[in-house]
Amino acid sequence: MNGVKCVVVNRELQRYEPMAWDFVLNFAKDNNLQVAEACYLPDAKA
Repeated sequence: MNGVKCVVVNRELQRYEPMAWDFVLNFAKDNNLQVAEACYLPDAKA
């Protein structure tokens, strides 16, 4: 996103696959990665 490497995980994963959600968060924690809750809205098309 905007030149920054990142991974976007839909929060719905937590509801549908709680173990996968925990894996993602633990992976981020174990590797000292930043975690942020955000709402991504694409740019409006002209």
